Amino acid sequence: MGSYQGSAAAAIWNGESNDNPFNDPLNHLSDLYFHSALRYPKVISQRTVSVSFPKINSNNNREHTYTLFAHGRPGIPWIRGRATLDGALLNIAGHVPIQASQTQFWSGRPRNVFPRFIALGCDATNVVLHEFALCAQGSSLPAMSLSVTVFVMDEILE
Repeated sequence: MGSYQGSAAAAIWNGESNDNPFNDPLNHLSDLYFHSALRYPKVISQRTVSVSFPKINSNNNREHTYTLFAHGRPGIPWIRGRATLDGALLNIAGHVPIQASQTQFWSGRPRNVFPRFIALGCDATNVVLHEFALCAQGSSLPAMSLSVTVFVMDEILE
């Protein structure tokens, strides 16, 4: 592993014992852990909001979009998010299950799991949270609340 701090640059790399990753970082990205000449995304704002989800009764499906806040960026920014679920941090990447119920056979054995999913997104104005839930006959999903933290990055995607 090498590291070097030059006149206006700093780098940490692995592999080569020479200074190639320091002197030519773009051609040695696989060896670099950090180089001050490269641009890294930054979190420019962080917001935590509470979202309340309603009870879903037997034999119902639900799709809903919650507007969390206006991001204030020109265009559609890169966002990251996480939720606090039962005291644990849960990264919101894709459609993430946050709740489930089971229907029962007449014999009492579990038959199917019917979940509630969330997905984080944004448009040119707002950060949103999508909810999608399935509930078969004989099952229900109770109401719940979730704390969601969103990190708005300095990168504009569109």
